[in-house]
Amino acid sequence: MTAAAKGDGIYIKTRARIPVRIAVVDDHDLLRWGVTRLIEQQPGWEVCSEARDLAGALRVVEKHENLDLMICNLRSAKTSGFLLIQRLKEASPNARILVYAAADESLYAERLVRAGAMGYVKKDQPPEQLIRAIRTVLEGRIYLSSLMTDLLVTRTAGKSERNG
Repeated sequence: MTAAAKGDGIYIKTRARIPVRIAVVDDHDLLRWGVTRLIEQQPGWEVCSEARDLAGALRVVEKHENLDLMICNLRSAKTSGFLLIQRLKEASPNARILVYAAADESLYAERLVRAGAMGYVKKDQPPEQLIRAIRTVLEGRIYLSSLMTDLLVTRTAGKSERNG
């Protein structure tokens, strides 16, 4: 599916004028509530489901075939983000997953993207950063902070210089 901007919100072209459907997975009730409120302030976006853990996230994917995005905590109810992404991608190969966490982005972001996530946002970022990340992923692009992007480009450039 491709995303297209319509007014203030983002709508999926194949479902014109239907709101973007997002699920939030986090074992912390207060954080899940806050992320949900932030998302629902955006025109054309709705949180259609919430989950606390891997089992709940899998039920969400099963119940909502037309889900546009899942926002997942890196560690939800003692489940690693890697296992969560792996299981969600097995259940729904086209799932768009954005991970948010307190952990240092340089430790996890690259590996999570390789595992199938489409982005990584640190929890200490301002709310606008999460909104920017959601928009980027809904457009079908990978979201990483500018610092992480620079790190990866530098690493890649260094490898190509050594190989070339």
